[in-house]
Amino acid sequence: MTRWFILIACVLLGLLLAAPVQAQDSPSGQEVRILLPEGKTWRGHIGDRVKVVYSERGLRQIASGTIDRFDQAGGWLFLSGPNAPRTPIFAADITDVIGSGPASTPDQSEPKAAPAGDAASEDTAAKDGEDSEEDLSIRGTFYLPMSGMVGEKFRAEEIQAVAAQADELGPGQTIVLHITSGGGYVVEWWMIRDAIYEAQKRHRMVAWVRDSTSAAASTSLACDVIVFESQGHLGSITTIGGGGKALPAAEQVKSADDDLAKVLARSGYSPLMAVPFKTGQHPRSLLSYSVDPDTGDVTWFNGLEGDTILNEYGEVLTINAREAVECKLAIGIADSKDELGKLLHQGGWREIGSGQELRDTWHSDFDACRDYLVKSRMEVASLPDNPQGIRKKIKIYKKWLQWWDRAANACRGQAPPRAQIEQMIEMAEEQLKDLLRRG
Repeated sequence: MTRWFILIACVLLGLLLAAPVQAQDSPSGQEVRILLPEGKTWRGHIGDRVKVVYSERGLRQIASGTIDRFDQAGGWLFLSGPNAPRTPIFAADITDVIGSGPASTPDQSEPKAAPAGDAASEDTAAKDGEDSEEDLSIRGTFYLPMSGMVGEKFRAEEIQAVAAQADELGPGQTIVLHITSGGGYVVEWWMIRDAIYEAQKRHRMVAWVRDSTSAAASTSLACDVIVFESQGHLGSITTIGGGGKALPAAEQVKSADDDLAKVLARSGYSPLMAVPFKTGQHPRSLLSYSVDPDTGDVTWFNGLEGDTILNEYGEVLTINAREAVECKLAIGIADSKDELGKLLHQGGWREIGSGQELRDTWHSDFDACRDYLVKSRMEVASLPDNPQGIRKKIKIYKKWLQWWDRAANACRGQAPPRAQIEQMIEMAEEQLKDLLRRG
C-alpha cells in the first residue's frame, strides 16, 4: 500500500510541475514571429487561426488550424484543428502564413499585405467573405500547364520533373497536363510520349484539353484520361515535311498505322481514328460511330455507315468537346480546376507540386535565351577583328555554350551547334594570339 501511495504522489507531483511549464512556453496571446523568404517576417499570436504554406520533401503543402505552440528554439510550429497536420511544421520550410498578421519586411512601418496574384494567397484566401478552409480530405492533384510549340516551350522535361515530385508521395497520384498548343516537332513528341508512358507506370496521367493540335493532340491521346474545356478541340495530326507541306497521303497513312494507331490502342481509344487524324485524302479517312442505346458502347467505322459522322473525305479530323464526350474519347467537360477535380473524383481541387512554377521558369528561360541569341548574333556581326572585338566574340560564344546547357530547346535553329561553337572559340583564340604576337 505504501508503494502505491508513493507512486501516485509522484505522478501527481509531476503533473503539477509540468503544467506551469506548458503555460509559460505558449501562453494564449503570446506573440509569434516566423521568418519567411525574401527577408519577410510574419507576426501573429498563440491562439490565432492561420493557414500555412510550406514545403515538404520538395512539394508545396497547405495546412490550416489554430496556433497551439511555437517552439522558438527548435523552430517548430504546432497547429491544432481538423485540418491541421499530425506533426509539427518546421519553420524553415514555411513560405507563407495567412492569418491575422500579414508578412512584413524589417524596414516596413506598416504590415504589407500579400501581393495580388500571389499563388499561395490566391489558393488559400477566403472567397466572397467565407472561410475557405483548406480541406485536406480532397486528394492532391499535380498540375502542369503545357503551352507553346512542341519541342520549344512544350517539352518532356517538365513532365519528368512533376512525375518525380509525384513519386515522392508514392504511386497512384493524379497528374494533369493542361494543354494549349498548336503542335510542333515529331521528334520532341516522341520524347514527350515516352515521358508520359514512364509516368503512367505509377500515376494517372490526365490531358485537360483547351487547344490540342498536331503533336499536342498526340500528347493528349497518350494520356490515361482526357477532359475537354467547353471550347476545347483536338486533332489535325498531319505530319508536315521539311518544306512546310503535308507529306503525301500514303506516308500519312503509314505514320498513322506505325505510330498513332498504337498510341490510341494503348490508351483504350479506337485505332480507326488514326488515319482520319492524319489525312483526309484516303478511303480510310472516313469516320463515323454508333452508340448502343442499352450498353452505351461505341462502335467505330472507317466509313459513313455509323449513326454519327465525324469525318468525311477531304477533311482532317478535329474533335470538339461535345463530340469527344459523345464518342467516349473524353470523360467530360471542365472549365475550372474545381470542376476538373470533381470530374476526376478527387473530391475537388487541391493543387500540390510545383508544375506551374516549373512551366513559368522554363518559359522565362526560353524567352531570355532567344532574346540573347538574337541580340548577340547582331553584335558579333558588327564587332571588329581587333583584340578587343575578338575578346568580346569569345565571351559571347562561351555564353552561347552556357545557354546550350541551360536551354537547349531554345538554342536549336537559333545558335550554331555546340561542336561548331567550340571550334569558333578555338579559332578566335588563335586569331587573338596571332594579333598579340604581331603587336
